[in-house]
Amino acid sequence: DEADHLAGDVQDLQSMTIKMRRGEFSDERTSGNEKGVLVGMYDYAPQDRDAVNNILLPHWNEFAAALQQFTPAINMLPDDCESVFMFGNVQLNHDAMLLI
Repeated sequence: DEADHLAGDVQDLQSMTIKMRRGEFSDERTSGNEKGVLVGMYDYAPQDRDAVNNILLPHWNEFAAALQQFTPAINMLPDDCESVFMFGNVQLNHDAMLLI
């Protein structure tokens, strides 16, 4: 059910945030010479998206702060490594978009 998906998305977002604060790439889903941050979320029903966005906003705030701290690590990748920053099925409201 959607509550379970939301709990999973919150946990994933928190895990990525913690890794970035440690200077680690969340590269479990990358391969080869790619390192980066990949954010994937459940595709929520249109009528639920506003509520989901309101619940996720504090987590996006923490994610954005960690991303700002993490940027130097991205800039220090070896020349043969490609940086990746990708969102999949992420629907951000206006407030969250301003953070990212």
